[in-house]
Amino acid sequence: MNHNPPNHRPYSVPDSTTSEDRPPSESARVEREIILLSLVVWSLHFAIVVTRSLFVGHLTDMGTTAARAITSLAGALAVYAIYCVLRRRDTTSSIRLFARAVLLSAPACVLVSVVNEAAFWSLSAAYREMRIPFLEANELAFTVSVLAWIFIAWSALFAATVNAAAMRQRERRLLEAESAAHQAQLMALRLQISPHFLFNTLNTLSGLVGLDRRADAEEFILNLSSFLRYSLADSLTSFVPLEQEIEAQQMYLAIEKTRFGDRVKIDYRISPGCERGLVPSLILQPLVENAIKHAVAPSEGEVTLSLGAERKDGKLRLWVEHGPVEISGKEPTCGLGIGLENVKRRLRVLYSGDACLRTGTTDSAGWRSILAIPWVEASS
Repeated sequence: MNHNPPNHRPYSVPDSTTSEDRPPSESARVEREIILLSLVVWSLHFAIVVTRSLFVGHLTDMGTTAARAITSLAGALAVYAIYCVLRRRDTTSSIRLFARAVLLSAPACVLVSVVNEAAFWSLSAAYREMRIPFLEANELAFTVSVLAWIFIAWSALFAATVNAAAMRQRERRLLEAESAAHQAQLMALRLQISPHFLFNTLNTLSGLVGLDRRADAEEFILNLSSFLRYSLADSLTSFVPLEQEIEAQQMYLAIEKTRFGDRVKIDYRISPGCERGLVPSLILQPLVENAIKHAVAPSEGEVTLSLGAERKDGKLRLWVEHGPVEISGKEPTCGLGIGLENVKRRLRVLYSGDACLRTGTTDSAGWRSILAIPWVEASS
């Protein structure tokens, strides 16, 4: 049973970003949109108050017009300052972002109201004649109540703009993940279903038939067909429970074990409960393939291959490890690292920095590849 990518930071296909997560072009685009939004909102405020004054016969001299322009400019600068404070904050929730913007708007609204009263008091002689000083509490409170609605409207539009940018980023990452998954599928075809792989498996099958080991041959064919069916399935864009991924590797390793016999031993170290963790489909395949290619195939002795999983600190840690390899009179096989690079790219696209792949030698002179991905449990 396939699962959609889990919802987490994203990760995941993460459904939200901060400005540091977005490409430079996306961050610049968001900033341009916010600046334009701020100018439009406060330009409309200026146009509305001037038009209203003309229609109702309120103050329309140059001093009051200049004061209104100063107020609108102060408002635009205030909301841009709010954006600068919030642009490095997590934008997981549009409602939370809107609430933060409104919270910051409270002191900004008071400040702009003070600027408004000061501008009118300084520039409009008619205003001074008919009004009391700007520090009068009820006068300032009236101005704050009027401007508050403009800040609230801007906060809502700001949250919607950032959310739209996050949606664009999420769609782009989904497309990148889909592209990477298709490339991984082609890589699986090239590495796992290569002529060399088929030649070896068919040779093994021919040997089983020649020895009249019908039961072994039938099991071999079933494992091969099941593995090919799983590899060719269009499931690389989805996430599967770890138990399903382990089953796929068991099918593959059963084929290789038939080829190499007692030279390879498989040890599964799956901690209880990890089977329900969601992992990208076929994410372990390149790691197992590398272990077979670089450890089992050139070795003259027995090689123990371990597949393990544990949950720790909110992460699911997966590893593929093999012990020391005895290679006498043979050059070690050299790969291009295509499989490991493919794994790294899929992790980068799917988890956006929340997952990693580490490789290196073990204390016993073996080799270990470790995956660390966010823990997300499969739904029932």
